[in-house]
Amino acid sequence: MFPSRYRELIACVLTVPGLVWCQLSGQVGPLSSLLEHLGLAVRLDWATFWSDPARQVSREVGYLKRLQVLDLSHNNLKEDIINELSNCSNLHVISFIYNNLTENVPSWLGSMLQLTQLLFGANNLVGTIPLSLGNISSLVEISLGRNRLEGSIPYTLGKLSNLKKLLMSSNDLSGIVPISLYNFTSIEIIDLGGNQFSGTIPSNIDLVFLNLEVLFIVQNQFTRNFPSSISNITSLTWLEIVENYFEGSIPLALGSLSDLQLFNIGANSFGSGKAHDLDFLYSLTNCTQLEFISLEANKFGGALPDVIGNFSANLDSFIVQDNQISGVIPRGIGQVISLNFLAIGKIFSRRVNTIFNKKS
Repeated sequence: MFPSRYRELIACVLTVPGLVWCQLSGQVGPLSSLLEHLGLAVRLDWATFWSDPARQVSREVGYLKRLQVLDLSHNNLKEDIINELSNCSNLHVISFIYNNLTENVPSWLGSMLQLTQLLFGANNLVGTIPLSLGNISSLVEISLGRNRLEGSIPYTLGKLSNLKKLLMSSNDLSGIVPISLYNFTSIEIIDLGGNQFSGTIPSNIDLVFLNLEVLFIVQNQFTRNFPSSISNITSLTWLEIVENYFEGSIPLALGSLSDLQLFNIGANSFGSGKAHDLDFLYSLTNCTQLEFISLEANKFGGALPDVIGNFSANLDSFIVQDNQISGVIPRGIGQVISLNFLAIGKIFSRRVNTIFNKKS
């Protein structure tokens, strides 16, 4: 906490002509006498800063008409997002991540037409996502993950043609992802994990997500086949679709994903329990950046091909347990010298220690 004798000094600092950035920490009490002098500020970072013991944002922040960046993250702020922020129409970035905000996401945010980043992840926000967010065409990133939001994703978000990051994991969102969202030609990261989304992934996913790098949709209720066109999204580095209801076969052309680092399709219903279920592993040997592969808890049958010895020299983890795979463990796996974690279950006839030349 700032001693009272320092408050005049702080006020003097805040009135320096041309000041455009200020970073404060501590508890300074009522802020009206300070904030009204910050009319020229365009960036304000409040690390461990609040306006009163109840840890609520001072409403005087509405004085900052030219403010462009407001970062109030990691402050344990409580209650709602103050309406006075709507007066700061030049805001480009609002960050409230890692606080304890408990109210709805306010619909007036849709009038903040200069926003590029809207960051409210890791709070306790409730209610639905307002339709008005679709009005902010400048948005590049939406972070609403780790809250208690419910309902569906508004179809209006499909108008956000500049959006690169959509982060909504760990909420209570549900329903079918609106078809309008497949207009996100600039999107790079989609994180919808830990919700109750359902429906299918469109077969032309490669034609819309041209720049997609991360697809994280774990723990949802997506169904049917996973589209083979995923192989055409050559920018993809992270594919994680664990704990859904996908079924059928895996595309055979995955080798075109030259930047792929993580491939996790566990806990679905892929495979038929028959030979050739694992033929797609041949193409994965062309993914030279792969570090993690998990196929566990599916219906894959047949035998592990010896070609797995040609996996990426970066491969750290290979998990195939809880399937219907039989036969012997290929000796080739011992050639993957970077491998630290191997989970294959108990149905193979060759001991692992004979593959890696280890003593019993």
